[in-house]
Amino acid sequence: MKASGRFLLSCSTCTTRNSKSGFTLLEVLVALTILAVSVAWLLQLCSSNLRAVGRSAEYMSFLMRADGKLREIAALDQLSEGSWQETASDGMRTDIIITNVLTDKTDSLQVKMLEITVRVYWKRGPKGKTVTLTTTKLVPRPPPEEDKPQA
Repeated sequence: MKASGRFLLSCSTCTTRNSKSGFTLLEVLVALTILAVSVAWLLQLCSSNLRAVGRSAEYMSFLMRADGKLREIAALDQLSEGSWQETASDGMRTDIIITNVLTDKTDSLQVKMLEITVRVYWKRGPKGKTVTLTTTKLVPRPPPEEDKPQA
């Protein structure tokens, strides 16, 4: 059959949709499943980012406290080798270690080099966390004690 320059197919076994075309129930369920999986993935991504931001803020807080303690110790005029420990009211523990370093290179000098290490520990859940900061400081070498005659 030809109608106005176009061919029309006529088939008795072909089915056509009603004038009320729409999506089948299966298509709607597949689309909703894809949407639900996508939303769940996005929520998980956002929540893990929020946890990371919270941990970062916690680390920065303890890092700033460690930096403050390191600056406080480094500003002291009289430093000598040693170590001690401090515990804050919130359970944070600070270990301070001062050691003489590069002794073979500074023996002939009027100064000695001290390494100052501040290590901060705190509990987060079942595991403890640690931040360690280290610096060096040149300090005057104490004058050698001369042998005094004993009376």
